[in-house]
Amino acid sequence: MGLALCFGQVYSLSKKSLVNFGYLLHLAISNLYSIIVPMEDFLYAIHENDQPDEYIDSMVRNSSPEFAVSTSFDPGFISGLVSSGFLVMATHYEDQELLLPKLHVSRTILVPREIKSGKTVRRRAKQYTFTFDHCFERVLNACIDSHSPTWITPSLTKAFLDMRTNSLDPLQLSRPVSFELWKGDELHAGEFGILCGGCYTSYSGFNHDSGAGTVQLHALGHLLKKTGVAIWDLGMAVPYKFDLGAETIVRKDFVALFRLLRTKPSPDFFIHPQQQRFRVSRLLEPDKPLLYPLSIY
Repeated sequence: MGLALCFGQVYSLSKKSLVNFGYLLHLAISNLYSIIVPMEDFLYAIHENDQPDEYIDSMVRNSSPEFAVSTSFDPGFISGLVSSGFLVMATHYEDQELLLPKLHVSRTILVPREIKSGKTVRRRAKQYTFTFDHCFERVLNACIDSHSPTWITPSLTKAFLDMRTNSLDPLQLSRPVSFELWKGDELHAGEFGILCGGCYTSYSGFNHDSGAGTVQLHALGHLLKKTGVAIWDLGMAVPYKFDLGAETIVRKDFVALFRLLRTKPSPDFFIHPQQQRFRVSRLLEPDKPLLYPLSIY
């Protein structure tokens, strides 16, 4: 197991460099979140030969901090991490990139069938259509461009793309996917995340006009509801997520729930996607089922 204070061994740093490394990493992640994050939150190294489930069990048992760190961006390694419940991020340290798997102390989740959509969202929804996995790389690049500094580094970007290439492997539980909001033929908002069995985890999003991001979130929630996704994992707690109807659960409960859901087959809609566009106004109607194989309804 790699759950130890072992940066000096992992990165061949001197004791003096170890102190500098911890401080710089502290600054890098604090900058990502624009908040002060305790340095002790990222003192755990994880290696390619570690078993992610065992690693997570130790984190739960020892009430460990949220971040681990690794120098590996191997897509198989990252697929194993996200299939165990980690949310993967990355940062730069001097001339190298570092992978930052995160296991939140508390996780924000939403049961899609409980999503709440008010009149304002429904009124705005009339001008948009919605697609699944229509242009993943475009969405990923838009997320990178919309957030500066970004935790989506070049090596992590490549890993996400490689994971999609390998996603037909039946042994790979997790697949990066995207969702897109359109006005006519123009892309106005979108997000990407990881689909793992009966759980979808949001990673990052973007929007090009006021209100489009909110409509995209509601459209996604209703699509997850109508396709049978059990849990929408929203990561860290942010007020707008609670407006959707989300709640927080502690780490050990999230891990137990995630392990149950990851073994469930993903809904057929996501396994065999069709390139249809959904009218968001109809998608938000609770009693309207998805229609196949119509391109627009």
